Amino acid sequence: MGLFDRRKLPTEVAREVRARTGDRVLSWAHGYDTDEVWLIGLIDRLLVGRPGSWDEVGWHRIARGSWDRETDVLRWTGYDRSRHRITLDDAGDFPELFRERINASIVLQHAVTVPDDPGDGLVIAARRRLTGGEVEWHLTLARGTTWQTPGARETGEVILERLRNEYERG
Repeated sequence: MGLFDRRKLPTEVAREVRARTGDRVLSWAHGYDTDEVWLIGLIDRLLVGRPGSWDEVGWHRIARGSWDRETDVLRWTGYDRSRHRITLDDAGDFPELFRERINASIVLQHAVTVPDDPGDGLVIAARRRLTGGEVEWHLTLARGTTWQTPGARETGEVILERLRNEYERG
């Protein structure tokens, strides 16, 4: 039973999660993409279970995510550019935990405007695994901006370096 979610995880799934990790389950959800999917929220990571396999994703490795209550669809994009779309048939309070854990991993987030860019520019994020460790820095595109946008990469890298230096100096 999770801290946030008081529903009981089915016994066979709970057994698999316990065998994989000794960590406490905070919340869980069930749904489908092309297969059945179990989403298990732990303190520092998300377990994604499909028939015969489990994947782990650190909350700090999720670049963006969203929950659409009307369609019951949970989406996220990783910093590795992976994209996930899962229709939940039993969401419980998992969407709230999903949002809270991702936000908790953010050390710094900064929007960058690119001169003469009709798009939304760039986002610089400093993220940390929720059990501690080094800060990871990421430079990502916002809506409408591409790496072909003149000056985008250069502008982002200069500001990223400045922010990193300011952060490390404390």
